[in-house]
Amino acid sequence: AGETRVFDTSRDNIRVKVEELNEDVARVILVDENGSPINTAEEIKFINQATKNEISPVEVKD
Repeated sequence: AGETRVFDTSRDNIRVKVEELNEDVARVILVDENGSPINTAEEIKFINQATKNEISPVEVKD
């Protein structure tokens, strides 16, 4: 597996944790300020900032 990075968002107490699984796939997890996963029913949009296209999330089970 690759590296793990955590990014701030425009929302208070919500950060994005990105775990690189391989060259083409990454696991994206919303976490709180302590790094604990946030389970939310809110609709969330992921946007590729380079292309401005929406990315459809895919649930990956461990």
